[in-house]
Amino acid sequence: MDYIRKMVVSQINDVLPGDCAFLCFASFEQRCYTLAQNIKGDKIKKAYAFRNVDPPMDINNSGNINIICSCLKNLSAVEVNLCLPTVLADKMFFVILEIIKAQIKNIIIDISTFTHEALLILLKIVYDQQLSFESILLVYNGASEYATWLSMGCKNIRNVVGFPGLFNPSYKNHLIILTGFEKERATKLVELFEPDVLSIGYGSEPTDNNHLKTMQKMKEDFNDWFENVGLPWAQFDFSCSKIDSTMDKVKEIIDNGQNENIILVPLNTKLSTISVALIALKNKRVQVVYPIPEAYNLLYSKPSDNFTVIDLKKVPEFHDRS
Repeated sequence: MDYIRKMVVSQINDVLPGDCAFLCFASFEQRCYTLAQNIKGDKIKKAYAFRNVDPPMDINNSGNINIICSCLKNLSAVEVNLCLPTVLADKMFFVILEIIKAQIKNIIIDISTFTHEALLILLKIVYDQQLSFESILLVYNGASEYATWLSMGCKNIRNVVGFPGLFNPSYKNHLIILTGFEKERATKLVELFEPDVLSIGYGSEPTDNNHLKTMQKMKEDFNDWFENVGLPWAQFDFSCSKIDSTMDKVKEIIDNGQNENIILVPLNTKLSTISVALIALKNKRVQVVYPIPEAYNLLYSKPSDNFTVIDLKKVPEFHDRS
């Protein structure tokens, strides 16, 4: 993969272009400002930080956005409500249009703390407008460690804006879940959809080896639940860190069931979520779904000392619009 690189924090400025626009999401996590603190401000012509204003997820993000503002000049705070995804999509679209009108040709997107849903929506918008840019870089600061739980419960499930999929009532429904550390959200999906075909993906090749023990424990817990779910199901492994490997595995599963409605759910790393976006952008059969947690653990992750950089313009599935 010549489009993905992993590096320590001190190397990040060597690979980022100048005269660019910077986008990030000010969340309750420390990771939301890790890149901003390490990037040279003179590289950034215009910066945008999205901030959720819907309680309780607005906790801590006002302080964190102030940290981002102190690191970057010309930063605009964009207030959004994650409970209103169509409004979120509109605001993201207008930000991208503003960047285009300013004739800024390079974009850096810190994807570390966007929600999966928000990241998917943004990737769809950038995909549609990609011809306006010379480079589109996604930067990810993976967690060095996670708490024992990331979220609790699942209060709602909705289609991701821009990824509606095609539904044929005569086809079987095939639910494909890329599980992470959130058992309740995954199991709720199964209970609500009651799919005809169920494929459960377990993460391998983590972004940090500190996660291996937790990953194995979650796999065992999931297996215990699915063994008793009363539905036929199959399991597969996917990479938490290798975008092309995850794409290949999920494409293989989709291609093996031609007469199926495909419902795809990314619940693992942002890197595997990028894989889901790239698959769904090219395959209109795929409907992407997002389960909304009841509550988040506001102290669930700590930043790592490395970044992963993805050059989207070099990803065949992104720039090939055929």
